[in-house]
Amino acid sequence: MVFFMDPAFFLKRTFMILVALLLLTAATISAALIHNGPVEHNFASQDPVIHEVPVRDPALKDRGAIMPFSIDGLSDTDLKGKTRLVVLFASWCTPCVKEHPVLMELSKSVPVYGIDVTDKPENVDAYLKRMGNPFAKVGHDDSGDVSVSWGADGLPTSYIVNADGHIVWRHDGPLDHDEAQNVVIPLMKQLQ
Repeated sequence: MVFFMDPAFFLKRTFMILVALLLLTAATISAALIHNGPVEHNFASQDPVIHEVPVRDPALKDRGAIMPFSIDGLSDTDLKGKTRLVVLFASWCTPCVKEHPVLMELSKSVPVYGIDVTDKPENVDAYLKRMGNPFAKVGHDDSGDVSVSWGADGLPTSYIVNADGHIVWRHDGPLDHDEAQNVVIPLMKQLQ
């Protein structure tokens, strides 16, 4: 017995499959944009990555000197002479907003410096006025070149920079209260 498919049914089914694929593609793209935020700099396009380390490493280890830099509000010389926590962040970064109260608390115990990545200074100023400013100094990395030279894959990324200007610890993603109290503060006290 031979079955013949009705051409109208075939076209309807094909159309529904195409619509489903289109919706799935749109949902995937939307989810990626929502998860990652606006993409204003392609971190992956730069070579070489200088500081490759595990995402969460609770130990101090010399990962090399920071590259000389000078951006609006901050330079490499500002990060020498005393141990500092340096946080790469942006006002548009949802995980950075989540981390902000932890930085406010940390700034009461340790010197915290910020590098604002691919953001508009007026947006950062408004963000810090609204959320509070935990930073002793904030540099504006408009191009994202400084964050790339430090090996950042995303935001926020936190570093402990020792008095000699060497990165000795790195943390990818937002710090939480426990990590701040049980990792960051003890490591920084070891370096004093």
